[in-house]
Amino acid sequence: MALFSAGQRVLASQLNLLGQAPAAPVTTASSGTVTVGATETRDDVLGPYQFPAVSGVRYRAIIDNLKGGGTAANDLFALRIRWRSDATTPTAADTIVAENPWIVTVTGGGGQAGCSFAGEFVATVTGTNTLAFLAAKSAGTGTFTPISSALGRQLYVIAMGTT
Repeated sequence: MALFSAGQRVLASQLNLLGQAPAAPVTTASSGTVTVGATETRDDVLGPYQFPAVSGVRYRAIIDNLKGGGTAANDLFALRIRWRSDATTPTAADTIVAENPWIVTVTGGGGQAGCSFAGEFVATVTGTNTLAFLAAKSAGTGTFTPISSALGRQLYVIAMGTT
């Protein structure tokens, strides 16, 4: 993947962003906000991630060290990272930049299977941008709880280059 095009004017600020997290990740070792139904639930225990974006730069949104705790085997959940191009906390109405289906394989402590994921997007506004992790039940009767690995789950972006 070419980061820059022939003849393109490249700014030092763009080069300085490559391969870096523009702001420290939000991290928690605590269990997150429980998802009960089909309505997306934001994990306010982890909280939103705000970062200084540059318009036209491609970012990779990542949630690491995430495990899922489910209460009913074979339930299906949609895990999502949503994005806003301002300092407001994303809701279920905002842009999905990463999504991962997650199935409860075993309930209880042993059912806390890993479910980290990532996705890319291009910033459309220079300035503070915000991400949040949300989950919704797609099928089943139980609940989903975001659980941290021993390292603590974290949400962040890495600058990948320009489009």
